[in-house]
Amino acid sequence: MSEHPIFSEEMREIVESFIVETREIFEDLEHDLLQLEKTPDDRQLVDKIFRAVHTVKGTSGFLSLEQLSLLAHHFEDVLNRLRKGTLAFEPAMMDVLFEAFDLMKQLLHQVETRNLQPIPLDDILRKLKALANEEAAAGSAEETAAPAPQESPAPAPAQSSASDVQEAVALEALAETLFSEEMREIVESFFVETREIFEDLEHDLLQLEKTPDDRQLVDKIFRAVHTVKGTSGFLSLEQLSLLAHHFEDVLNRLRKGTLAFEPAMMDVLFEAFDLMKQLLHQVETRNLQPLPIGTAIERLQAIAEGKPAPARSESAPAAPTPEARTIPPATAPASETADTSRSTPAASTSSGNGQAARRDQSTETIRVEVRRLDNLMDLVGELVLGRNRLLQLLSELSTDGDNAELLRELADTTTQIDFITTELQSAVMHTRMVQIGRVFNKFPRLVRDLAREFDKQIELIIEGEETELDKSLIEEISDPLVHLIRNAADHGIEDSETRRARGKSPTGRIRLAAAQEGNHIVIEIEDDGGGIDPEKLKAKALEKGLITEKEAAEMSDREALELIFRAGFSTAQRVSKVSGRGMGMDVVKTNITKLNGTISVHSVPGQGTRFTLKLPLTLAIIQSLLVRVGEEAFAIPLHSVIEVVGLESDTVYTIKGREVIRLRDTVIPLLRVGEMLQVPGWTYHPERSYAVIVGIAHHRLGLIVDDLIGQKEIVIKPLGNYLKKVPGVAGSTILGDGRVIMILDVGELVRMETQRLRGSEAFQAALVTA
Repeated sequence: MSEHPIFSEEMREIVESFIVETREIFEDLEHDLLQLEKTPDDRQLVDKIFRAVHTVKGTSGFLSLEQLSLLAHHFEDVLNRLRKGTLAFEPAMMDVLFEAFDLMKQLLHQVETRNLQPIPLDDILRKLKALANEEAAAGSAEETAAPAPQESPAPAPAQSSASDVQEAVALEALAETLFSEEMREIVESFFVETREIFEDLEHDLLQLEKTPDDRQLVDKIFRAVHTVKGTSGFLSLEQLSLLAHHFEDVLNRLRKGTLAFEPAMMDVLFEAFDLMKQLLHQVETRNLQPLPIGTAIERLQAIAEGKPAPARSESAPAAPTPEARTIPPATAPASETADTSRSTPAASTSSGNGQAARRDQSTETIRVEVRRLDNLMDLVGELVLGRNRLLQLLSELSTDGDNAELLRELADTTTQIDFITTELQSAVMHTRMVQIGRVFNKFPRLVRDLAREFDKQIELIIEGEETELDKSLIEEISDPLVHLIRNAADHGIEDSETRRARGKSPTGRIRLAAAQEGNHIVIEIEDDGGGIDPEKLKAKALEKGLITEKEAAEMSDREALELIFRAGFSTAQRVSKVSGRGMGMDVVKTNITKLNGTISVHSVPGQGTRFTLKLPLTLAIIQSLLVRVGEEAFAIPLHSVIEVVGLESDTVYTIKGREVIRLRDTVIPLLRVGEMLQVPGWTYHPERSYAVIVGIAHHRLGLIVDDLIGQKEIVIKPLGNYLKKVPGVAGSTILGDGRVIMILDVGELVRMETQRLRGSEAFQAALVTA
C-alpha cells in the first residue's frame, strides 16, 4: 500500500500542526464530554463541544482523512440537534458518544504513527444516526459520507468556477472558518510552506525559459504546482487551486511530450504565477477577495492545447510592476552562462555551485515568532548593561587595597560573567541572522522582466548569497537594492546593438555580490554598461541649478559622481515606469544612512559602474567610541570612526570663517560638537581637544571633542516619540555607572553641516573626498 500523500515532505509541517491542534482539542473534548454527562442542560458546553468536533471534521476533511471526517460529521450531527433543542438528552447517549470519541482518537493515532488503516465504522455510524433519529441510510457508510477532496478532480469550466468563488457570502464563510483560532497554525503552516515553494518555483521557471528540454526540471515544477493545487484545495482556496490545476495541465503535457515548448508560453506561465502569489498574499493578509482569473485560465488552456494564447482582456488584472512581482523572496538561481544566440530579449542568472546542494540539504529547524526573538534580544541587551556595570564596579573597587582576596574572587566572577554574556549575545544575534539570499533571490525575476521591457539581454550574476545579516536589516535593504538594480538595467546596460558597436558582448552583465568584512557586510552592485560621465553629471546639475559654474569647475570626478545622490537629480532622457522622475538615488542614500551604513559609487565611462554598500551586521548592539564634551559623554559608532587626531593651536586653520585641519595632504573640515549640540558650559580649547575623524561615503569630517573615554560595546536604546527627532542624535545607551548618554548620528551631523554650508566656497574647498 503506497504512503498517503499527506506524509510527503511538502505536507510535513501542515500535518504536524494538525496533529498538535487536534490532540489539544481531544484533551479538552474528553473533559467536556464528562462534564456534559453531569450538566446536559449547559447549552454553552454543548456549543463548545460542537465547535470542537466541527473543527476536527473540517481539518481532517482538508487532509483527506475520510474516516475521521465522516465520524466527526455524524458526531457533530447529534450535537447540532442537541444544541438546537430538536433532540432530548438521554444518559445512554454518552456511551455512544464516548465510543465514537475513542475511535476518533484511534484514527488520530494512525496519523501520528504514519500508519493509516481503515477501521470498521458501520456499527458506530448506525448508532450515531439512530441517536439523531435519522432514517437508516441505504448502502454502505461510505455512501453517506460528505464528499471529500479527491486528489485529481476534473474541475468545472473556468468561467463557472471563477464566478462561483466570486460570491461574497461564500468568501465570508470561508474566511470565518479559515482564519478561526482553531485553524490558525494550519493556515500559517500552509502559508509558510507555499511561500517556500513559490521561492523555488520562481527560480525554476526562469531556468525553464533557458533549458526547456530539461525533463527533470519540468517534473520538479509540476510537483511543486501539484502540491499547491492540493494544499489550497484542502483549505477550500478555490481560485488558487483552480489556477494551479490549469498551470499543472500545461506542465503535465510538457513533461509527457504531448506539447512542444514555445518561448511565448513563459509570459502566460509567469502571469498565472503572479496571480497565484497575489492569492497567497490574500491568505497572509487575511483579506480574501476574488480576482478576475478567467483570462489567465483561458490563456493557460490555449497554450495547453498548443494554440496561441488569446490577448489579455481589459478586465484582467494588470500585470504587477517589476517591484510588485519581486515582493516574495525567491531562491537564488543555479549557475548558468548567457545564451547570446537568442534573438529575443532575455535575462539569465548565475551563482555559486553550492546553491543546489544547499537547497537539497535537509536541516533541523524550528520556527520561532520574531516577537520572542526580539524579547530575548532585549534581555540580552539588559544583561550586557549589567555586565558593564559589574566591570565598572570592579574597576572602582580595584583602587582600594583592602579585601584583596574578595576582589580577586569578584574579578574571577566578573570575567566568567563577561565570557558568558559575550557568548550568549553572539548566540542570540545568530538566531536573528538571515541569509541575504532571501533578498538577492528575488532579483533574477526582476532583471528578466526589465530585460524584456527594455528589449535588452542581461545576465545577472549573484555571489555571496549565503552571507548572513540581521533580520531587521534584511527587511530594510530590499528597496534600496531594487532601485540600484533597476538603474543598472535602465541606465547602465546598453541595448545589444550599441554594445556590439562598442565591441562588447551583446549580453550585458549585472553583478550582485555580498561579503562579510569584520562586523560589516559589503554589498556590491556592478554592471559592465556605459558607465557614468562626470562631465555630463556636472552639466545636468548646472542645468537644474544644483551647483554653480565655479563649483563645477572645482569638482573632482569623484565629487561629480556624488551628484547622483542629490534630491531631484536624474539624467534619464525619458520618463518611464522605472526611471526619469528625479527620485530614487537620494532615497537610496537616505535609507542606507539610516541603517548606519554608507554607499559609494565608482564608474569608468564606457566600462561600467559599481555601487558599494557597507552596513553593520546588526543594529541592536554596537561597538562605540566614548568621548567627553564639556561635562557630557557621547558615544560615536565605531564603524564611522576612521582615526583620532590630537589638536594643537597651530594645526587648526581658518579658511573664510571655517575651521579645518590638514591631514596627510587632505583638508578636513571641523565641527564643534559642543557648539552644534549646545552642550551647557562647554568652552573650546583647541590645544586640549581631539578631532575624531569620521566618514560617510567619501566625505570626511572632524568632530571636535574634549577627551577620549575609551571603546565600549553599547546597547542602542530608542529615545521615544518625544526626543526621537533631536537632530544629530541617533539614540541613547546606559553606561556601567548608570549614566544615560546620547549616541551621535554621524550621518545626520555630516548632512547638517553640508546643508548649512552648501554654497560656501570655503566649505566646498575643505570637504575633500578621500
